[in-house]
Amino acid sequence: MTFVKHFGRPCGNASARTLPASAVTDEDLQYDNDFGIDTYTRTHESGWTITAVIHCDWYFWVNYFVANHPKYGWIYGDFEEEITCLSEKAFDHFYKNHPPELWDYGDI
Repeated sequence: MTFVKHFGRPCGNASARTLPASAVTDEDLQYDNDFGIDTYTRTHESGWTITAVIHCDWYFWVNYFVANHPKYGWIYGDFEEEITCLSEKAFDHFYKNHPPELWDYGDI
C-alpha cells in the first residue's frame, strides 16, 4: 500500500515549495546555462539518498525528486503537487529531515 500526499499552493507570499539544491549535491554551484541537464545524487546522514535534476534561474532548486532509505523505503514526487511514498512513516521521516523551502518564483 502506498501513501500519497497532495499539496496546494503555499501560504503567504510564497509561490514555490521545493527542495534546496543541497538536497542532491554538496558542490558549490555557480550559475550557468547548463542546469536542468545533469542529474545529481546525494546520500544524507538521515539515511535518505535523494536524486534529482537541479533547476537554475539565478537561484538553484529541485522540483521532482526520487529518494530511497534502507529502513523507510522509497519516496518520489514534487512538493508543489504530489508526493508518493511507501508509507506515511516514510513521508514523515523524509519531511522531518528534508523539508521543502518556501519562496516566490517572482523573486527570480
